Amino acid sequence: MAGKGFTDKGNRITPTSPFDWDTGAKLSAGEGAGTSDTTEATQLLVKTAVETTATNSTALAKAEDAAHASGDKGIMALVVRKDTATALAGTDGDYAPLEVDASGRLWVNVGTMAALPAGTNNIGDVDIASAIPAGTNLIGKVGIDQATPGTTNGVVMVRTNGTPVDPDEPAEVVGLGAKVAATPTTTNGAYAAGNIIGGKLTFANMARVSGGGGWLQAVTVGVKAAVTPALELWLFDADPSATTVADNAAWSLNVADLGKAFAVVSIAAGDWKDGGTPNVASIEYLRKYTLGATSMYGYLVDRTGTTLTSTSDIVVTLQAALD
Repeated sequence: MAGKGFTDKGNRITPTSPFDWDTGAKLSAGEGAGTSDTTEATQLLVKTAVETTATNSTALAKAEDAAHASGDKGIMALVVRKDTATALAGTDGDYAPLEVDASGRLWVNVGTMAALPAGTNNIGDVDIASAIPAGTNLIGKVGIDQATPGTTNGVVMVRTNGTPVDPDEPAEVVGLGAKVAATPTTTNGAYAAGNIIGGKLTFANMARVSGGGGWLQAVTVGVKAAVTPALELWLFDADPSATTVADNAAWSLNVADLGKAFAVVSIAAGDWKDGGTPNVASIEYLRKYTLGATSMYGYLVDRTGTTLTSTSDIVVTLQAALD
């Protein structure tokens, strides 16, 4: 209003000539006596920006725990996009704006997580939204709680009726089935009683992993000739390397290999079944074994003295359930 008949004095405006406060009209000399003057007592007070701002600030301020109300106003807090978090303040203790990344996520420093203490720690559930790619993927580890504190952890197998399985009850043990045959080179002719048929036998892959094992379930011997000899199959859980007995040589176990023998399966003359010209003998034989590697070894001993008719007359087959 300065320059329009008023003088600006800070936060006050003073008329420069007689002025009718009721109508706002400028008066001529001598008019409106007593209706206006230019003294400071009648100067017009003006609300300043400071006063207005103070009023708005009061309206924006909210009491602690005050409920939200529709139409509340506020001042937007500006943040700075920094795709890589960077210190924007000049020194420690300076004011600085908040920072967000390219996706609008606020940069925060969560620090280093301390190791979880011993005991039961529930981190959370695993939710797999899509297929896990091929390869070795470790999601977590499974721990088996002890039924009684201080005892050894273990798993109890139960039957379908809910009764526990005796760990020493072999009939309840099942696993990956294996059927492995050995076809040794034999003598086309006669064997003396007590001689080895076919030399050392190797039954590969009788364990899934080196040092593994299983349960031997059955031994089957097939012979192409029409003979029914009494036989013994000596089985070893590791290579009986100190015992070197060739085909049609007398059986003699080296004492160094004594601890490797874990089973001797006998086949009597009455165990053979007539299949025409070939004969087959099958013996159910349940025995737990643990191998030094993955192969089992054997020697087939003729206890009768028999005559074979080709160099491939004998087939020895083992059937097992692997651990």
